[in-house]
Amino acid sequence: MVNLILKRRLSLKAIAFCLITKNILSVKGQEISDCSIVKEAANRLGESKVKFSSTNCCDLDVVTCNDKNVIGVKFIGNRCFDFDEDLEGAIDKLASLENLESFELSSLGYWCKYPKNFPKLKKLKTLIIKDNSEFSGTLPEDIIQLTNLETLEISNNRYSGSIPSSYAKLTKLKSLSLNNNLLTGYIPYSFSQLQNLTELNLKENQELKGYIPKMSKISTCDYGGTELCSLKSTTCTTNLNNICTLNDVTTSNKNNGNPNPNNKEYENDIKTASDNNDNSNTQNSTDKKDNKDDKSNNDKKDDNNNEKKKY
Repeated sequence: MVNLILKRRLSLKAIAFCLITKNILSVKGQEISDCSIVKEAANRLGESKVKFSSTNCCDLDVVTCNDKNVIGVKFIGNRCFDFDEDLEGAIDKLASLENLESFELSSLGYWCKYPKNFPKLKKLKTLIIKDNSEFSGTLPEDIIQLTNLETLEISNNRYSGSIPSSYAKLTKLKSLSLNNNLLTGYIPYSFSQLQNLTELNLKENQELKGYIPKMSKISTCDYGGTELCSLKSTTCTTNLNNICTLNDVTTSNKNNGNPNPNNKEYENDIKTASDNNDNSNTQNSTDKKDNKDDKSNNDKKDDNNNEKKKY
């Protein structure tokens, strides 16, 4: 009887294991349902398609999936000297991915050109275009059609000229990185409309200058290697070594698209010597308090030592 019960239990466990395995395989099949589209896109990449060689595209480093769909794709290190490589054709295919939220185009070869059909990736929340030495000219403005963007990185390329004021239309942006290019001029006044922006990286654009428009939520930034300057309202000042003068403000107002360049808004925001003194006094007051607390603590220790000596 005992043996019969054990056999039945083992049989039930075997059945349960088979059912679980079947369900796992079924779910796995759903997870890679978009892989056929990714494969079609990869077939437009010439020799670079080998990076997408896998039965399940979700196992690849260049593809990100959730439970059911492909949500991220990276084209990294494509050479483009192969005439069969068609970046725009591959992006056309990726446009069929209904849940694609993230796309990266980086470290491309000398023959690669900027694809002009990014706007077809309508649901993108993250777009990264970096480390492409052949991407030059002015910053691309077609990407402003990607109105769901929350993260935009266009870094370490060779883009020059001014920052487009049209980028202010990307009102959902939380992070913007335009560092390590050849950008010049002033931050557009219209950037004050980017009220969701918390991260801004503009470092190593040596000819960027002027004040930083009011963006109250910025908490992470890097302005190293620029000629930008700070005001009272500048909420993040990492590697920002210059304090704006009246000339900086008036010149910026004339060149950054300020609709009312004679307005005193930013002139009244200039840091003064008294502001610096106030900061210094606050620091001195804090130091004095710390010293007083230290002295009080030392006196208490001496009293305790004297009491111990009595005993």
